[in-house]
Amino acid sequence: TGRIAFSSFYLGGIAQYADWGINGEFREHWQNGQENANLVVPPNRAPGDGYYYFNDYMSRMTVPAFSVFSASSGLVDTATMVDTIYNGKTYNSKDAWIEVPNSGHIDVVNGNQAPTVSFPAIADWLDSL
Repeated sequence: TGRIAFSSFYLGGIAQYADWGINGEFREHWQNGQENANLVVPPNRAPGDGYYYFNDYMSRMTVPAFSVFSASSGLVDTATMVDTIYNGKTYNSKDAWIEVPNSGHIDVVNGNQAPTVSFPAIADWLDSL
């Protein structure tokens, strides 16, 4: 399974999350475009820099959202993500999120509690739509 996980590992996606962690910017991947292909460090935000900053347009997301987080906030802090997603997007009465107890980041979909906590919660939410 390790080989499968690494074969589908997208370095650009991880770099995009690192940009968020380092620069506090949630934008398209900072190496997009030929002119940025050799950048090693994400640039600081600048007016007119051409990047699409997702957090500036979160309010355009009007569809219902559902998230599954780890109670330990392993790798992804629940409070930060709830603030970013649910306080950033346009409210929908079907918006929901859960925290899986005794879990780490990957555990929420791959751990022992995924079949009994995560997957039923996702199914129930989908059924409510």
